[in-house]
Amino acid sequence: MVLENAINTSIDVTNSVTEAVQKLKSEYEIWQKHQKDSDNMLYVLLENCLEFYYFLRQNEQYESAFKSTCQFKWNGKAKVTQLIAKSIFGDNKRASVYARAIEAAALQKIGKDGQASMLAWLQSNGGVNGVIRSQNPNKSA
Repeated sequence: MVLENAINTSIDVTNSVTEAVQKLKSEYEIWQKHQKDSDNMLYVLLENCLEFYYFLRQNEQYESAFKSTCQFKWNGKAKVTQLIAKSIFGDNKRASVYARAIEAAALQKIGKDGQASMLAWLQSNGGVNGVIRSQNPNKSA
């Protein structure tokens, strides 16, 4: 009887552990899907920022009008990509990273002249971090 109870307890514990692992794995898969969806939403937002950058660069008057709306301090050496990112994402490290990604995309004319969209470009290059890591250290946004 004692051996039988030990075997049943062992089977119950194994089943419980297996169920817990499966539940955690399922939660991870749900998180992964949400993460991918969130990344894609960010990439579309960055694509819109890039399109806004291209618009501003069409005409000095557009760029000047944008700069006059910036409600934060910036120096004359700040790139338009930095100003866009700071306007949209705030004054933080993340905005700086996003500015570098927008700058890299603009340098490669992403979204122009038959080039890939920002979304596709980021997806195929490891996301924002992949693009930033692959940049030449001498180039910055």
